[in-house]
Amino acid sequence: MKMVNRIRFIFLPVVLACLFLFAGLAVAGPITVAVGPAPFSIVDSFTLPDGEISGIYSTFSTKIAESFAGQTVSGGAGSTFETVSGTPSNPLTLLVPAAQDGVYITLGRLTGLAKGLGFYDIAEGAMSLFFTLDQSSMGFSLVGGHGGNAYLDFFARDGSLIDSVLVNNLFNTDYTFSSSGPLFAGITISNDDPGGITIDDLRISVVPIPGAFWLLGSGLLGLAGLGRKLKKN
Repeated sequence: MKMVNRIRFIFLPVVLACLFLFAGLAVAGPITVAVGPAPFSIVDSFTLPDGEISGIYSTFSTKIAESFAGQTVSGGAGSTFETVSGTPSNPLTLLVPAAQDGVYITLGRLTGLAKGLGFYDIAEGAMSLFFTLDQSSMGFSLVGGHGGNAYLDFFARDGSLIDSVLVNNLFNTDYTFSSSGPLFAGITISNDDPGGITIDDLRISVVPIPGAFWLLGSGLLGLAGLGRKLKKN
């Protein structure tokens, strides 16, 4: 009997510790946040002239608008911040924003509009990023942080939510977001920072090859084939 009690005394704490550990792992999401630049090349520094982007901002690696189809955007229009709720539809698709309610370039940085072009509208709106290829990690430089919060939702290509991340006490620095689980295809960003936020120097882990490079490669292969044909003749 004493031996049984000893075994219980030894193993019960171990069992409880394991249960606690697994419970913690189940609750914790796969997206982690680190302060510092992501170890990838910059794919976009938003060098367009200042002003509102008409429709969807698009590059070879990323498309950016206010929200995804299926989401609901609330707030904005004055001095209130935009919030985003709801589950995106399948497949993940950006919505074409209304005028003065999309994204905006200011001083070479990207931000969201909160239904207008007034002082309280720029940098207080939501932004959604849609990547050409699924990503395991991405990052950007945040400019304009004044101790507020940023809210990021990470989505798979079928619109399912992978994780929701809160970044508090915002300040001007680089942030990197990495997934230890599923790859993500899109991100929605909103904030309640007193001065709003802008992003710059977007970095992603998987960069698609622009179409021009494919054409160049095809042309080189064609020339190589022609050279071999001429040698045979």
